[in-house]
Amino acid sequence: EKKFKLSHKVISIAIVGPAEIKRLNKSCRGKDKATNVLSFEGSAFAGSSAAWKNNVFLGEVILCQAVIKKEARSLSQPMKIYFQYILTHGLLHLIGRDHQTKKQTGKMEREEKLILKALK
Repeated sequence: EKKFKLSHKVISIAIVGPAEIKRLNKSCRGKDKATNVLSFEGSAFAGSSAAWKNNVFLGEVILCQAVIKKEARSLSQPMKIYFQYILTHGLLHLIGRDHQTKKQTGKMEREEKLILKALK
């Protein structure tokens, strides 16, 4: 909580099938393929909910279990561990982390490891 300066935030987590995540990936990112996770910051949901008005809605993480399972299998990773990693990755995107540069990637990977270690 202190490391990421988060407190009393609301997130939405959805698990969808490959067709839905592909549709979302195409409409939101222009990529016509299924992906493991998509993250949408709370500002993308400007609305009238109390959580949004009170600035506590952090955003939504959308996961595709079928893609995650396939990736876990190809990486010889236990599904539970890989799922936690992908969820953590999506949550970090909600707080503005990215991996467009080597520096960003390094920071994001260190934070992922820190969070995953805390989950053990």
